[in-house]
Amino acid sequence: RRVHGGSGFGELALLYNAPRSATIKAVQNCGLWGIDRKTFKKAVEEIVAREYKQNRKFIEQVKFFNTMTQFQKDALANGLIQQRFERNQVIVHEGDDASSFYIIKQGTVSVLKGNKEIRKLHQGESFGEQALYV
Repeated sequence: RRVHGGSGFGELALLYNAPRSATIKAVQNCGLWGIDRKTFKKAVEEIVAREYKQNRKFIEQVKFFNTMTQFQKDALANGLIQQRFERNQVIVHEGDDASSFYIIKQGTVSVLKGNKEIRKLHQGESFGEQALYV
C-alpha cells in the first residue's frame, strides 16, 4: 500500500515492541517526522497520567459515586474512556441492549421517549446505570 501525507506507520512496533511488519521505501522525495520508542512511551504515560488525574477529580464531583471507596474510585478513573459526540448525534437508541454507562463530562444531552423529549441531562449527571447491574 502507499502511505500519503498525514498518514503514519510504525505504531505497532512502538506499541508492542514488535519487529517491523513491512519495508518502507520512498517513492518520491519525502519529509518525515519520527519518534523513538522511549520518547513515545514517555508521552503516552504522561497523557495517561494527566487523564487519570482529570478523571479522578471529576469522579469526586459525581453523586452516583459518593458511596464508593477511594480504591474503587481509583480503579474507575483508570478505566474511563472519553468519547465525544456532535450536536444531534445519537448516543444510544431506545431499545438497544444496555451495555455502557455514561457520565456527562461536558455539555447537555436529551432523553427521548419515542420522538418526545422527556428530560435534559447536564454535566455530572449520568445514564445507562442498568448496564452496570446485568
